[in-house]
Amino acid sequence: MHPAIAIDARLIQGAGIGTYLRSLLPLLLERMADCRFHLLGRPEEVARAGLAGHPAVRVVPFTAPLYGWQEQWDLARLIPGDTALFWTPNYNFPLAYHGRLIATVHDLIHLDWWHGARETLRRIYAGFMFRRLARRADRIISVSAFTRSRLEIKAGVLGERITVIPNGLQPRWFTVRPAAAAHPRPYILFVGSLKPHKNLAGLIRAFALIAARVPHDLVAIGRRSGLYSMDREAERLAHALPGRVIFAGEVPDAELEQYYLHAVLLALPSFYEGFGFPPLEAMACGCPALVARTTSLPEICGDAAHYVNPADPRDMAEGLLRLLQDEPLRKSLMLRGRERAGRYSWPRCADATAATLRSLLP
Repeated sequence: MHPAIAIDARLIQGAGIGTYLRSLLPLLLERMADCRFHLLGRPEEVARAGLAGHPAVRVVPFTAPLYGWQEQWDLARLIPGDTALFWTPNYNFPLAYHGRLIATVHDLIHLDWWHGARETLRRIYAGFMFRRLARRADRIISVSAFTRSRLEIKAGVLGERITVIPNGLQPRWFTVRPAAAAHPRPYILFVGSLKPHKNLAGLIRAFALIAARVPHDLVAIGRRSGLYSMDREAERLAHALPGRVIFAGEVPDAELEQYYLHAVLLALPSFYEGFGFPPLEAMACGCPALVARTTSLPEICGDAAHYVNPADPRDMAEGLLRLLQDEPLRKSLMLRGRERAGRYSWPRCADATAATLRSLLP
């Protein structure tokens, strides 16, 4: 009998964790052809990911909201009895499940970053779950050494139980062909949701210091609605620069590729990133990146980005101005960036993940 791995796939059509699942699962099906996979999630979303018809895949309908007792109740009922290993791509695992357990942890932002009273319940829940995950998981996959260090410090997980496996990039980011410009004027690009830790407000403050000296606009790509916490300060600051700060919202990948390709630079002065896809996507497209000198970003970007202090608008403004005016520096970062981005491969991630999963199977 082929061993069965059950996976919480509710976020398969989401952004960060969704990208992780959509990129990794097809490769794992190839590398673990002797295994069966129970995907717990919305059947239509699993089907959109192209996985529902695979002979090794069984879809188990599972629609409970994340981070609550309903998911715990449903998981206790829905995990198939023949499951040899349960894999959660997040920290919220089934407390009532007593079999082998592995989790992928992307960040500890719910413990490390607190922004107002509305997040108190989520912080309490995250602390509760991380403490139990530290005792219960047979193995934890971390997407960066930074996240591993936070697991050790904040959750008390022993380092030998954590395997660092970085995310990858799809090859298409390296082969984007130019189409019509995504914006009619030269622009600085920001990619990320309008959450406070992404620090778009700080970037707008920095941009305001140089806006009169440069012809560039600031274009922000990312989700603005339906967020648990919203950076209202960024919206307020943007109103003071009419026509210069553009909120383009969420866009399809094909459109995002063109935004990267035509941007003068990407700016991501985030206060907190567990990994950080946008700088690598930009680098793969040949767009130089300016990023914060914090959390995982120096580890992921190496010497291929220009670093600034995200808490200092003047430092960010100086960094923006330098990149905008120093063409040799931009070209150098473009060359180093493509090489750096090439180190992050989903097949390499799948090889390491498959080996880790196999090590826990009976």
